Amino acid sequence: DAGYLVGFHFHPIVHYDQWQQDYAHVVEQLSALFEPEEVALVSMGTLTYIKSVMREIRKRAIPTQILKMPMVDSNGKQSYPDEIKLTLFSHVYNSFPENWKSDVFYYLCMENPRLWKPVFGYEYASNDEFETAMKNAYMDKIKLRAEA
Repeated sequence: DAGYLVGFHFHPIVHYDQWQQDYAHVVEQLSALFEPEEVALVSMGTLTYIKSVMREIRKRAIPTQILKMPMVDSNGKQSYPDEIKLTLFSHVYNSFPENWKSDVFYYLCMENPRLWKPVFGYEYASNDEFETAMKNAYMDKIKLRAEA
């Protein structure tokens, strides 16, 4: 422990065979290596493509399973349907120990705000409210580390 705060960015979270076990294992390893006091944030986002990338994959006939994944239009990009996103985010979040959930700032990165409440049990009324909460959480962690 060098005294630094760290953050973990699960982005992209990818839906594939054995994804639940793999992500739970990563969370288990992080939880064993770090105390929640050392972690400022955990953010999550899913696999997302701009349409031109999908066209280029098709044009080049690149062998990939990506084109077989269930994707829908999401703000002009291709991403998982909300049902899959909720499953992914909820699983990763619920894999963390309870003391992490109260001591670490969690957020969804570049995802629809309507997904927050079903995943975390809370939501923000506006992006400004979210940014204020995030900055306050970071500053509180920095102050605690400085006092230690």
